[in-house]
Amino acid sequence: MLCAVGPRMTGESEFLHIFLTIIGPVLIASAAVIAALVARRTANERQLKQLLHDTQRQEVALAHDREMRDREHVRSTISDAIEALTEATYLVIAMGSAVTTLERARERLSAAEEDALAGKAFMDLQDALNSAYQEYVALSDQTHESTLSLFANTSRIRLVVGPESELVETHKTLANAVRSWYENVTQGGIKNRDEDELKKAANGLQDTRRARYRFEDACRQWFGWTELRPAGK
Repeated sequence: MLCAVGPRMTGESEFLHIFLTIIGPVLIASAAVIAALVARRTANERQLKQLLHDTQRQEVALAHDREMRDREHVRSTISDAIEALTEATYLVIAMGSAVTTLERARERLSAAEEDALAGKAFMDLQDALNSAYQEYVALSDQTHESTLSLFANTSRIRLVVGPESELVETHKTLANAVRSWYENVTQGGIKNRDEDELKKAANGLQDTRRARYRFEDACRQWFGWTELRPAGK
């Protein structure tokens, strides 16, 4: 009886068969692992790019928020400084009026003494002088504190915009002008001023106006002027 015999394997064929039988599955598994690793790396790179994009976008948003907060802080600081300046200016003007009243009261009383005025009329002049002096003292104390507060505002502006900003220098000049104006006006509280002292007081008002104009110009570099006016002014 004849049996069918398949082709006999040669040494090379047998080696190839063993290689494919043993190594083949390993290669297939390795290829699958490599493919998974490549896919994972690709996914990780895509996630990393997205994360970087989101981070950059968040940094831009945060920078914008900081800028807006800083801008609002500057606006608030300058607005407070202008409000303090307005108050100090009104007080110096009011004190100037009180000093003028005081000086006139002194003049009338001095004239009455020269005329040997006595009785109720003379007492009325003394009362008027005392009343004018008390009004001057009350305003002088208040104005003194108000004008000094302007220098504190200069320091606050320096903190929020930096020492090199024109806002700092122009506000410092303005604070000095208001303070000098106040000191010239208050001379009349001690004694009646002469023509030179009256001229200094008048010049103090003009210096204050010019300094305020320069500060306003510096403010326009940051904001619109109408945005900076104190509420109700």
